[in-house]
Amino acid sequence: MSDCASPGGCSSRAVGTRKRLGEAGGDRLTALAEAGRSYALLADGTTISIRPAGPADYGPVRELHEAMSPENLYFRFFGASRAAAGQEARRVCREAGPDHGALLGLLGDALVGVASYEPTTD
Repeated sequence: MSDCASPGGCSSRAVGTRKRLGEAGGDRLTALAEAGRSYALLADGTTISIRPAGPADYGPVRELHEAMSPENLYFRFFGASRAAAGQEARRVCREAGPDHGALLGLLGDALVGVASYEPTTD
């Protein structure tokens, strides 16, 4: 079984820095570390890269949100406004700080996922 199941495989640098994160009942959870980037092996064998979002990612993040169906837009942003895509892209792509951050999931060069956080002071 290959740890790098994507069509392009993994770079030798990434393979050389593989780290085991945990093991449970025969299933391994592994990640490949590279400067500012991690790799995740999905259940279907696909490998995606995960890295922090930044201002240069605004276009692809906006396009990802603009491609959502009206129903998906409504459930995520409580409205069907296409302006929500630009607002969310600006929020996600600002420089990370102690009060917020975002990660991008990439399949090759294609953006396939966004995750962000903003801790509360409660």
